[in-house]
Amino acid sequence: MEICDLARGRHLFIEYAMATRQGRHVTHNQDAACMIPRARVFAIADGTGGRPDGLRASELAVSALEDYFRQARACPAPENGSGAAAVSDVKGAIAQANERIWSENADRVAAERMTAAIVVAHFLGPNVAIASVGHARAYRLRDRKLKRLTADHILLEQSRPYLSDDDLEALRPLQDVLTRALGFAARVAADVMTHSVAPEDCFLVCSSGLTDALPDPAICDIMLSASSLEDMCQALTRAADAAHGRDNITAMAIRLGRAAAAPS
Repeated sequence: MEICDLARGRHLFIEYAMATRQGRHVTHNQDAACMIPRARVFAIADGTGGRPDGLRASELAVSALEDYFRQARACPAPENGSGAAAVSDVKGAIAQANERIWSENADRVAAERMTAAIVVAHFLGPNVAIASVGHARAYRLRDRKLKRLTADHILLEQSRPYLSDDDLEALRPLQDVLTRALGFAARVAADVMTHSVAPEDCFLVCSSGLTDALPDPAICDIMLSASSLEDMCQALTRAADAAHGRDNITAMAIRLGRAAAAPS
């Protein structure tokens, strides 16, 4: 269990758990996850495109994050942290992850490049920076209400405001086509937002296998009914697998405990 300073003289305890499950209709699990308690970083990478080396891409991504955040410069004392510092850190880490995958893709034609989606939650001071590329997602459960904190970089989703329902239905076969992914180009633009944290907040980061299978209300119900974070992650992955099991499923939950007075 880790301690994160919420405000001067106040601490928050961070609890976390993770579960992953190979989809019933895939040959291997291409999701990779990292939890770096000292840096308060939690991330999931999801190999994309159905290529056999998707796992290699997601493993390269999380190893780059681990290397980046385990350097002393990326792990300031919590009381010195800020939203701006957290944003800078996650941008730098994702850039490093993209560079690591791109270095193995540089000599490949576009159709053969291994790629990955990623979502990162970095808690620093009274804030959390949420960064995403692709269709891995983050949510926050607060006061029994679930809020999605990321946008999918999917062609169909981003085209929705400009197309009729008939057009959208015709493009349904393109629902898995990403507009952004790690490793597809020399540089990548991550969406990064900061959010304030509060006692009893529960954050969920997950791969697309979960959200493709379960609508947000079902995810919320499972999170609310879980007896522990371990039970929550297991229940989420089990329900998504039962829904269709089309893809690999990874769920990571991070909960902030009640604030307590800091020791004098």
